[in-house]
Amino acid sequence: MIYLVIKKYAFIFVLIKEITVFYIYFKYFVHRKLIITNSKKMKLKGFAIFLLSFFYAVTTVNAQETPSYKTTQFIEICIQEVFKDQSDALVFNTNSSRLGMITNFLKNNVEVMYRPGLQGKNFESLASIGLNNKYNAALTADTSYDPITFNPLKYNLPMHTTVKKMYRIANTDYILTIYPSL
Repeated sequence: MIYLVIKKYAFIFVLIKEITVFYIYFKYFVHRKLIITNSKKMKLKGFAIFLLSFFYAVTTVNAQETPSYKTTQFIEICIQEVFKDQSDALVFNTNSSRLGMITNFLKNNVEVMYRPGLQGKNFESLASIGLNNKYNAALTADTSYDPITFNPLKYNLPMHTTVKKMYRIANTDYILTIYPSL
């Protein structure tokens, strides 16, 4: 829960930063240029720069809200990669709570962050904990981190833990953190 509170305040900080950028652009390009020159060309330039800044800020804030590995569509792709032909029988078309447990785990207990400041720290390698390849023998450990294709489910991660666990992803500066289940 502490993580969610910190994430909430980080979002607010980014939003305040973006509002400040808007204010600066508005003040300089729109207010000063329009009043001083009062030409249609300057109005259009100021307005165009303001719109570009706005769209940049909106996409930056939205990109930070939900990492790809937390979307429902991506979770389904991860499940299909790990369970292969058995995904329907074991996860999707079953009365068990496996789908809910996996979804909860990925959305609430897993976080991947770029942390170059932890470069000298000795974290357990994600590849060292082994692969969850019971249903898909073709799974291989990642040799680099790609946020589009990274699948936390293919590793034997502890889904129910009482302590925070951190793993280094393939000798990169990306750290996978597993938060305790609540």
